[in-house]
Amino acid sequence: MPQSSCCSRSSRPAFAATTIAVTTTDDEPNSDGDCSLREAIQAANTDTAVDACPAGSGADTISLPAGTYTLTRPGISENANVTGDLDITHANNQRCRRNSKRDQRESS
Repeated sequence: MPQSSCCSRSSRPAFAATTIAVTTTDDEPNSDGDCSLREAIQAANTDTAVDACPAGSGADTISLPAGTYTLTRPGISENANVTGDLDITHANNQRCRRNSKRDQRESS
């Protein structure tokens, strides 16, 4: 049976994913010319440039160099990736967040 044009692959928008390279192990959302893990996640979530991280686009890849990434920004009950845990909100239309008791996955 032929596939309708509304469901064909060609009718879906094409997005080129971005590779976002983390350049510091510091946990910082600021404008000091580097790209932290928190900033890279924010760039991927919002598809906008954050500090030295390029804008995300579609299903991005965040490249982490070896090192220890300690989350130092206190905060709870916040899902905008500003404080506390890291909030990935742009992954296959799911919101992922990590806490000490268990991983949670919710449809958005």
